[in-house]
Amino acid sequence: MILNIVIFTIFLNQINAELDPNSKVVTIDLKIPENYAITYPTTTNLRDSRILHGSSAANGQFPFAAFLHIQRGGSLTHCTGSLISSNWIITARSCFVINPNLPADSLLAFLGSNDMQSASMVNSFANRGAYFNNDNGINPNIALFRLSIDMPTTSFIRTIRLPRLVNENFGFDDFNTTTIGWGRQANNLFPRLLQFASFRILGVHLCFWNTNFPTFDFCSQHQTLVSMTDTERDIGGASVIFEGDGQMTLIGITSAVMNLPNGLAVSSVRVSSFLRFINEHTGIPFR
Repeated sequence: MILNIVIFTIFLNQINAELDPNSKVVTIDLKIPENYAITYPTTTNLRDSRILHGSSAANGQFPFAAFLHIQRGGSLTHCTGSLISSNWIITARSCFVINPNLPADSLLAFLGSNDMQSASMVNSFANRGAYFNNDNGINPNIALFRLSIDMPTTSFIRTIRLPRLVNENFGFDDFNTTTIGWGRQANNLFPRLLQFASFRILGVHLCFWNTNFPTFDFCSQHQTLVSMTDTERDIGGASVIFEGDGQMTLIGITSAVMNLPNGLAVSSVRVSSFLRFINEHTGIPFR
């Protein structure tokens, strides 16, 4: 149940002109439901699960990955999220909001294993959220949720760092990125194990051929994926790069799949464009 909704205006001058500089952000307080029954989606055989011709992740390989249960009335949605501090999750707005008047009732995050049904996973309900809600309908597909308890730091639960502030307008064109998620497969079932695959971020001359494509997003393409029938993408999942120190940095949140003239690509919200939004609501310091 949603208790309070507060709308206020923040100024995002560093985000490109396509997003209203007086963008509205909705913050919501969430009630932790009583007698919540945990249910899991039907999963595929562990050996057969693949994300976009990718691979099953080893336990602890992506310790920031969160499997999300999102309750809306009598329906349940599952998405992927990322732990960016001990008690904040970042994911896609579309996982939580169908329209401005119909946000979800609750969000439950599971962390600590590559197996979504592992008994070792630690879970926490979110008690607060923040996302964009503009009158013009241009809403970046990004949302933040504060967990009701702090996640422990273990070999299997760790935060993913954010890009440096100096890169907030950097496009990451031609970078190789790793995308992760528990997204639904072509057989309409979910992989039980977290999946990952490598992609290349396309340059603006390939990515922005569609004038309606948000310029605060980037798109990336798998070398062999050419058909929408291969899979349904992992909305809310992370795209990461490895920096010079060998550590992973979160640069994208999976938003959608789209058709480009030269094949299929994944559209992701560019996290660096929203570092000020993240800092404003989470208090995570800039790098």
